[in-house]
Amino acid sequence: MSNPAIQQAHDVLEELSADPQVRLLVQHREQSQQAYRLAMSAALDEGDERGHRRGLRTAILDLCEAYEITPTAEQRAALDDLDIHELDALRLRLKQDRRWV
Repeated sequence: MSNPAIQQAHDVLEELSADPQVRLLVQHREQSQQAYRLAMSAALDEGDERGHRRGLRTAILDLCEAYEITPTAEQRAALDDLDIHELDALRLRLKQDRRWV
């Protein structure tokens, strides 16, 4: 530590590290950053799932059109209530059986 600026920064960090209030502020800041990262990750996951569901619903309606199937209003409304796995299962059934089961 021959550089005086580095030595001065080191001394300041030592002082700050010894202060319980500063340590508490640092801890709160780190917790806030972690909470923010978790919230952003959850929002991205939700967006990915919503996009996947939208894509599956579009694929189902495209298959219906290709196979000249006219879904009823109830069937169209039911698409909004199905989860990803149910939508994918319906898409596969339409693809295999060429009818809405």
